[in-house]
Amino acid sequence: MNQHLLPKFYEAASNAIQFAVNPVNNFLKNFEQIERELQHEITKEGDYFLCLNGELVSAAEALMKPMEENY
Repeated sequence: MNQHLLPKFYEAASNAIQFAVNPVNNFLKNFEQIERELQHEITKEGDYFLCLNGELVSAAEALMKPMEENY
């Protein structure tokens, strides 16, 4: 390969890699943001939280909900 083509090749390769990796980085950042928000909500009130039907509720609120009776 000619010496004057190498910088253009490296730049094109760098752009292609960045284009491919950027969505993955954004995806991971979204998970990090969700984790931070979840930790903030958990520590905000100091109460215990449970996940019921995909919803984060406090333990006190969960105990107030109707429950099944198993005999």
